[in-house]
Amino acid sequence: MSEIKCFNDTKVQIEYPCKWEYRLIVRQGTDINSQIFELKLGIKYTITESNKNAKFISYKLQTTLSSEAQRIDIYDKLKSVKEIKYIM
Repeated sequence: MSEIKCFNDTKVQIEYPCKWEYRLIVRQGTDINSQIFELKLGIKYTITESNKNAKFISYKLQTTLSSEAQRIDIYDKLKSVKEIKYIM
């Protein structure tokens, strides 16, 4: 089990393994599937478009995580993709 501290100082407990969703915001025209594939995350995942406007598209990357370390590792790898503007 792991705890995440939220912005209002409350703590959320996470029990692993668990389903997890990363929200990715990218510019229109970005081939996010290729970008994610090149990271070689070593997990099964799905990517679905969830919202878009004139400049940006929001995607959901859904997977099952086995540990806190894995959650952070995937986040760090996603953060290295310059086309991804925000990760939630």
